[in-house]
Amino acid sequence: MRAGVYSESCISTQSATGMAKLERWITLREIRIDEWDSTGEEHHVKASWTKPKHERRCPECEAEYPDLSPAGPYSREVYDEPLRKPLFIELSRQRFKCEKCGKHFIPNHPNIYRGRRMSTRLVRFIWKSYLRGHPFWEIAERAGPATSTVQDIFHERAEIMDEPLTPKSAPVLS
Repeated sequence: MRAGVYSESCISTQSATGMAKLERWITLREIRIDEWDSTGEEHHVKASWTKPKHERRCPECEAEYPDLSPAGPYSREVYDEPLRKPLFIELSRQRFKCEKCGKHFIPNHPNIYRGRRMSTRLVRFIWKSYLRGHPFWEIAERAGPATSTVQDIFHERAEIMDEPLTPKSAPVLS
């Protein structure tokens, strides 16, 4: 399955080589990239994603596809692993309304870290960078999120692993 679908206007304004690099780099799979801009100090990508019909389910009553109707888009900026400079993806997701219970919901993309506006790959990047000896402020500057967010992500991962790790006591990971 391809990582993204590109519109003609996007391809005509950007080089095919740059688009191919972007396609390989972005970790949010099955998204449609509408446009991208790399002229400033960061990469900005506008993309959309809709959960496949057979995977849609209401989180309240577990109703499935026929009982769910589209209720408009919802956009949110998501950070992804930096490509020499921070990568921001404005991800538009389809909201749904459950016809059984009346609740509105937005399906979660499988590659967005739970409860955060960042990809799971960026979380691994933060973890590995800190274990390699980079300070939190430097990681935040390279990746885009605030320094406190980078610290929180590291500490959450350390709690998950159930043992505190520091750069000096951490095993070397390949």
